[in-house]
Amino acid sequence: MVFYTAFEEMAKDSRWARYMQDVEEFVSPYQHSEDPVSDFRQLLQSEGYQVLHCDVAPQVLFFPSEMQRRDFLKSVCPFLDRVPVDQKDNFLDDWLQRMEKLNGLSKVVGSSEEPKYYIHFNMMVAMAIKLHQHLVPGCEEDRLLTSLAEQEVYTSMDKPDLYNLGCAPLTLLAAKQVDELWPVLTWPRQPLPVLDIGCGPGDVARKVLAPRLPPGTKLVACDISTKMLEFCRQHNALPGTITYEQLDVVQPDLENSAVWQYAPFGKVFCLLLLHWVPDNRRAVQNIQKLLVPGGEAVFSIIANMVFYTAFEEMAKDSRWARYMQDVEEFVSPYQHSEDQVSDFRQLLQSEGYQVLRCDVAPQVLFFPSEMQRRDFLKSVCPFLDRVPEDQKDNFLDDWLQRMENLNGLSKDVGSSEEPKYYIHFNIMVAMARKL
Repeated sequence: MVFYTAFEEMAKDSRWARYMQDVEEFVSPYQHSEDPVSDFRQLLQSEGYQVLHCDVAPQVLFFPSEMQRRDFLKSVCPFLDRVPVDQKDNFLDDWLQRMEKLNGLSKVVGSSEEPKYYIHFNMMVAMAIKLHQHLVPGCEEDRLLTSLAEQEVYTSMDKPDLYNLGCAPLTLLAAKQVDELWPVLTWPRQPLPVLDIGCGPGDVARKVLAPRLPPGTKLVACDISTKMLEFCRQHNALPGTITYEQLDVVQPDLENSAVWQYAPFGKVFCLLLLHWVPDNRRAVQNIQKLLVPGGEAVFSIIANMVFYTAFEEMAKDSRWARYMQDVEEFVSPYQHSEDQVSDFRQLLQSEGYQVLRCDVAPQVLFFPSEMQRRDFLKSVCPFLDRVPEDQKDNFLDDWLQRMENLNGLSKDVGSSEEPKYYIHFNIMVAMARKL
């Protein structure tokens, strides 16, 4: 990360050297590695792990203003407190200018209302199994998910036990989205409650959101499924911080819901949910009602995916048509949109939001085995329960084969010990403020 390169340059600058004599203590151990993946993989293996996944990919953090990006960098600079007060701004300006010259900071002025500000870096993510012992009490598999951003997430629709076996990649994706947006969220001195809509088994609420909240903040996590909520209370309880309640995000009598008693909320997280909701307008309206004026909402939505294309094909197949007559109810509202960002932005604006960010980017979910990928897809397939028992495997095989033919599933047999299995899709992420 040029974050560190700039530090190393500044430590040789006579103006700042005296404050940065221990600079090497604040530089990533992998900054100068010729092969960080190999180095970290070997470290894990030497300490008793089976490495299932380890790779490096470029990442971008988005900020809606230059000041917010500056404040974030200021908050993570370990040397600033050592610099005299009258030199702090000069130190910070020098650091940011060096990062910009090294292409670690950028500004994009496009067709949107305001410029976008970014920080660029490479992130290494690894997944490993500790050999012979359980890492997470109560988990059905001995799994450890680790990223060098010090993010550790463990995972546990209406099938919580099955969903729990395969949803680790979604938890990592949610953590990545939250990490990217967290620095630009605003928190008053006395934070209002925070709402997590569509919490599923509760792993994102418990492992991703709760640890980041300001002290004393109440988190209400809700789902339409009573089975999911029961699983949450058994496996992801956090008394005094998280309350689990039932909510249908499109219910017309919102004021009579269990969640209403906790309103208004300062923040609402609606992660990987609205692609399952045909009536996005009603959902966005209800979220707006639950927010305090000035409150912020974060959305992530599967914009398009061959997952849905395969469903639409199968609904025309005589073998499966009888089970899929309502297929359009289970296809993302943005699957056939020519401009998903414009459509969702206009929806938010029409319902009383200021849109701070809205964009679409390709995403990949990684699974360490073909069976885990299959089990995950099985857990989120809305039609499988309708198919006769003796045809379920054929239905699932047909669905997966169609997705593979459409390049939505892939397998990578590289130099690592085991092949890697992926699901590909486009995801839309938006952040908006209630006017």
